Amino acid sequence: MSLFQRMSNQGTWADAIIPQAVANCLNLLIQIIELNPAFSPVTVVEPINARDVSLRVYTGHVDEIHYVSTSEM
Repeated sequence: MSLFQRMSNQGTWADAIIPQAVANCLNLLIQIIELNPAFSPVTVVEPINARDVSLRVYTGHVDEIHYVSTSEM
């Protein structure tokens, strides 16, 4: 089972370190859409040693607590 499949299970969570680790390990760009209006509407997480990043993943973030799945618009 992949990390993405595990994270899609109800009750599975990630802290703020996980998106950076996933971006680094899988060499992908993660765009996090923030639902709390007090924060920046979008955060972009890029791999530290980016190598021709072509894959983008979109996720949402709710009230400094939960990351949620989204669909690309």
